[in-house]
Parts: sequence; structure tokens; C-alpha cells
Amino acid sequence: MPPDVIHAYGADVASPYEPGTESGKIPTAKAEQRKPTERAGSSRFHARLLALLAVLFVGRVVVQLIQYFHPVDVLPGFEEWQSGALPYAVLVALQLVIVAGQLRVVRAVSRGQRRLPQEWRRAVSALAVIYLAVMAFRLIAGLTFATDGGWLDARLPTIFHLVLASFLFTWMHHESGGWTMPAAAPRVLLYPLVSIGACVAFYLLDRSGTPTAVAAYGPILVAAILITVVEQRWPYRAAWGPDRGTVTTDMAFMAVVQMVVPAFAGIAFALCASAFADSVWEVDHLWPHRLPGIVQVALMLIVADFFRYWLHRATHNSPTLWGLHAIHHSPDRLYWLNVGRFHPLDEVLQSLVETLPFVILGVDPRVLAGYYVFYAVNGFFQHSNCDVRLGPLNQLIAGPELHRWHHAADLRDANHNYGNKLIIWDTLFGTRYLPADREVGELGNGEPSYPTTFVGQVAAPFRRAVASS
Repeated sequence: MPPDVIHAYGADVASPYEPGTESGKIPTAKAEQRKPTERAGSSRFHARLLALLAVLFVGRVVVQLIQYFHPVDVLPGFEEWQSGALPYAVLVALQLVIVAGQLRVVRAVSRGQRRLPQEWRRAVSALAVIYLAVMAFRLIAGLTFATDGGWLDARLPTIFHLVLASFLFTWMHHESGGWTMPAAAPRVLLYPLVSIGACVAFYLLDRSGTPTAVAAYGPILVAAILITVVEQRWPYRAAWGPDRGTVTTDMAFMAVVQMVVPAFAGIAFALCASAFADSVWEVDHLWPHRLPGIVQVALMLIVADFFRYWLHRATHNSPTLWGLHAIHHSPDRLYWLNVGRFHPLDEVLQSLVETLPFVILGVDPRVLAGYYVFYAVNGFFQHSNCDVRLGPLNQLIAGPELHRWHHAADLRDANHNYGNKLIIWDTLFGTRYLPADREVGELGNGEPSYPTTFVGQVAAPFRRAVASS
């Protein structure tokens, strides 16, 4: 924020929440009283999760049968669903046995039954861990260096092996006692499941020949719907639910700034890239085009976030740039739709440092699309009212727990966590901030009379410039 407003860091602010309410901590005496209910809730949670994993596995079996007998063009071909390690007749028979076993397990868990002896639990648990590790390595190998069509390159089968391994792991977790607080599971699992799921869905759609725009926007739309549902079911703060006026303003910003402006910017960037291609400046060799797509996306995340980090810090320290960026900090509540609340000029500046360099370098459009999928879904989470817990991921990802402090009305809290997707540059340059002893307080840009409508906010920076002159 503007440098003429100076605050000393480190002052304590009392938490507005009592332990055991918003913080999620439950007094010990009450916890003792809830044990039977928690055990029943744990069984229900595990049964639902196991049923979901079983349905996913059955989906693989059914789709492969469809592609074997009556192929359809909208689905990956038959050969993509198997590695060829077993004859298909043997594979189908084995799959049916597995499905039958899954149904029996789901039924037993839904009734709260634990039937395996301890020595069997240990053996199956070890198998599940090894199975998960091997298939995770197989998937990473298939997405990076193993692209020769062999066993490691069988990506779709690997994903469903991971589903089966997760089924075993979840079953053993139930057998050993399960979570004592099932309500914590959505907080922990939501971000990785939705984020990874959106990226995997984009990869599979793109690999199947789906148009790149559809492959990217489809998973993003599904992620937005899921986050909206979770905001209603597990809100971080009930008071942050948006009213009609807030939604109207944010929808206008989303439509104009996040759709119309990028469309025109894309045309301008294409002309710039064409000009560079026709000039004596040959820069496309500076980008490692031959690396696997997932590695290029990861590299782009790191490099783009470096440039975005310094631009973001500048917008908080330059009065002129802050006049544009203050719009993004104007909401007094956070929910996913206000991720798009930026001044059009601020959005153009971000695109200049975050997208244009990679267009000029000739980065594959599919790599750009993959980057955008993670960019969008993570941005939704950053600004969401979902009560999620990222745990160790807070050392890598600029998620909602960190980003809420960046939107604090108190400048001592807000001038931190500039990372757009990653938090690594904040850690390196000393601006990462996540207090463990309190929750974020009021939000806003420090200006109570700031306009609230789309037109009023877009015009606000220019009105101030006229007034100051």
C-alpha cells in the first residue's frame, strides 16, 4: 500500500473468536461426550468415500467394455484403458472380482463393522502404501520421461490403480479406527482433490482431442460449482456470505475484466508474438519446448509468479498503482467470485508480466491452458469462503489461509503474501505471513467511502487523480 502510511509490524490483535467455535477446537469434556457420535460419523464418512472410489473404478470397467464392443469417439480408445500386461478376458474377470469385493467392503463399513484381524490389517495397510507409492511414481513417469508407450506410459490405467490403492488405504484407515473428527476431512481434502482433479481432467480431455478451450474451461467451471457448494456447506465465516449488490458487481468484473479484456489482450499478444517471429530477435529457443508439458507448466508457474510477485509488491507501494489495485482490496468479505475484481488497467499490467513473455517465447498453447487451469482454480480457492486447511501446502501454495491476511484492512497484516499462485517468493524475500494464534479481522482497502458499483470502482482512480491535481 502507499508508502506514506507506515505501521510497525508485530502488534497483537485480539482474536474475535472464542476457542471451540470458529477456530474448530472442541473442548476436551465435550469431546469425550461425542465419541459414539463421532465413531458413527466416521463410519458414514468412510463408507461414502469408499463408495465414491468404487463408483470411479466401476466407471473404468464399464467404459472399457463400451470401447471394446461399441466404440464411441467422445471417449478415449480401448487401448488407452489398459497397459496390455494381461489378456483382456483375464483383466475383466479380475476387475469383476475386485468390484464384488468393493461392494462387500462398502456394505460392511456402512454398518460400522471391522472384521480383519490385526495381522491382516498390517499386511493390507503395507500393501496399500506400497501400491500408492508405486502407482504415483508410475503416473509421474508417464507424464514426464516415460513416453514410449510401455507399462509406465499407461496413464489412464495408472489413474485407476491409484483409485484402487486409495480404496484399500481408506478401508484400512477405517479398520484401524478412522478419523475422530470426520468434519475435518473436507477441510483437508477439498483443495488437493479439486485442484488436482481439475488439472487431471484438463490433461485427459486435451489428450482425447477435445478443443483446448473446452478442455480448460470445463474443469474450471466444475471447480467453481463445487467451491460454491462448499462455501454454503462449510463456510470459513458465515458473515462473508455475499449480498445481491456484491454479486452483481463481481459478476460485472468477471464478465468485463476477466473475459472481454483478456480477449483483446490475446489479439494484441498474438500480434506481438508474430512481430517477434518476423524480426531478427529469435527468442523462442530460450524456452525448453522439448520438456514434457507438465514440467513446462511447473516451470511457468515458478517464473510467472516471480514477475507477478514484484508487480504485486509495486502496486502496494506506489500511490499511482495502488489507485488501480485498491479495487481488488475493496470487498469487506471474501468469496470465490470476487477473484475477478480488478481494474482493467491493472489486469492489463498483470498480463504484460505474466502472460506476454511466454507468448513471445512461443510456449505451446496447451501448456498455457494447463497453467491457466491451475491459475484459475487456485484463485477461486484463494478468495473463497471455504473453511479449508492446507497444512504443509501452505509452504508452497498461496492458498486461502495465507491470502486472507493479504486482504486485511489492517496494513500491518495486509502488506504480506504477495504470491499469486505460489508462496515461495514471499518466503524467500521475507513477506510470508501466517499467524498461528489468531484469525484475520476486518477486510477492505482502508477507505470506508469507497464506491461499491462496477462503474464507480472503475472510475475511482481517475476521479482521485483529478481531485489531487
